[in-house]
Amino acid sequence: MRMHTSRYCSAAATVASALTAVIKPLGAGYAITCAIALLAQRKLQYFPSAARPSHPGAVNTLFADIQEVEFVSADGTRCLGWHWPAPTAAEPVLPWWLPKDGALPRLAGVVAELRRERLQQMDLVLFHGNAGDRSHRLGWMHLVRECLGCSVTVRRMRTHAHAHTLHAHMHTRTARAAHALRMHGPQVLDYRGYGGSEGSPTEAGFYQDGAAAVAWVKERQRAVAAAAVAAGAQGPPRRRLVLWGESIGTGVALSLAAEAHAVVIEGGFSSAVDLGATAYPWLPVRWFMLDKFLNTRWAEQLPRDLPVLMVHGALDDIAPLRLSRKLFATLPERRRRFVEFAGAEHNDLPYHDSAEYVRAVGTFLGELGEEVWPG
Repeated sequence: MRMHTSRYCSAAATVASALTAVIKPLGAGYAITCAIALLAQRKLQYFPSAARPSHPGAVNTLFADIQEVEFVSADGTRCLGWHWPAPTAAEPVLPWWLPKDGALPRLAGVVAELRRERLQQMDLVLFHGNAGDRSHRLGWMHLVRECLGCSVTVRRMRTHAHAHTLHAHMHTRTARAAHALRMHGPQVLDYRGYGGSEGSPTEAGFYQDGAAAVAWVKERQRAVAAAAVAAGAQGPPRRRLVLWGESIGTGVALSLAAEAHAVVIEGGFSSAVDLGATAYPWLPVRWFMLDKFLNTRWAEQLPRDLPVLMVHGALDDIAPLRLSRKLFATLPERRRRFVEFAGAEHNDLPYHDSAEYVRAVGTFLGELGEEVWPG
């Protein structure tokens, strides 16, 4: 009996020793992997194009009227951008890349149905996703500007500038050119670290940049209104602010929603933690993630009467549809709307079916009630 027990103990010790020999390096490897992921997590979360893009006018003369503007965020980040005044032609210049035998006529039909006289009074601020830079939104700018009758501003950021000097320049430039920089439509924010900007992307930095963008738009609205009054206009129309969050820009838009008349969320999600846990289920993402973008918390704090439109691609494999629905469930119920685009993915949502995309956005904004659109 003692002999059998001894043999059993010896065999168990051998197995334990073998398992230890395997588990130790595996455990060490996992710990090293977690440490690397922890240290490099922002490299895994943000994918900016660091180089400064050339002026869009170099690509096509259609973009020749795009102007450069400046503003600063609270921490001294200097922000540059492109402003594209509202179109003056009676007929919109629709995107030429759409098939002329199908998609383009459908889009033209949708545009003809929209209430452009109301849409032209809006200022849209786009907080874009975590990849690329403002030049990668040029097609979106063209689509929205022409179809909704809006102007476009795209901003680039650099850090540690002298804020008072920059503000003085902005005030002077605004006074000289208020009539040219009509504040209709999308203002597209390019975060720090993107498109030639100095600094590095962080969640806190994104929120500061977003707040600076909204402040810049409102200041420009006041300057344009003052210029209109000085020119003899009777009761210049009040500008309407719509915040547009694309992907990781969802949290930025929602954090500033109290400043807006409406919010549009494109390819949004409940939180970056949920995204990270989905993409890396074998990593302790929920414990160690720095930039969590807890969008559901912002959503729960929204004014109950704020209109919110969410648009999402059914085949989105970057921000899964279920995480978008999870965010939608936390929005105030009274004025929320969700539009799912069959066949669309994360990055092609405006172009998969441009006609339906423009219809969804244009109809939502055009139907907003008078309590949201005071005269």
